[in-house]
Amino acid sequence: GDWRSDGGSSDLGEDAVMFHLFEHLLHGDAPPPVDELIHWGDELSVGNPLLDNQHREMASMLNTLFHHHRHGGAAPDCVRLLRHLRDLVQVHSENEEAILARHRCPTLAEHQESHRRIETELAALADTLPA
Repeated sequence: GDWRSDGGSSDLGEDAVMFHLFEHLLHGDAPPPVDELIHWGDELSVGNPLLDNQHREMASMLNTLFHHHRHGGAAPDCVRLLRHLRDLVQVHSENEEAILARHRCPTLAEHQESHRRIETELAALADTLPA
């Protein structure tokens, strides 16, 4: 679960969803037959405006990368977007982990592990791309 801005908890699978989507983009699996990977809706909200805005921005970036992947987007645009996504994921992880720690979330360690895997994958991919 995750912690809401109002002190309550919500069951969040967004880390698992985001990791699955990163895996898809990073390892070139066949794309699903949809126009976007993530459709943002209220059901994805964690009730914290900062985290929700970051999740929304990451979803938008993943959807843009997915669109470029399916329709042959410009490589320099993809490189810039991927590096921006890498940076946002790092900032988001720090923010989310600080909030979870402040609320003594019992699943903090699992969130941290998930975040490190995503950050490692994105950093490795970004480092292989042309400048």
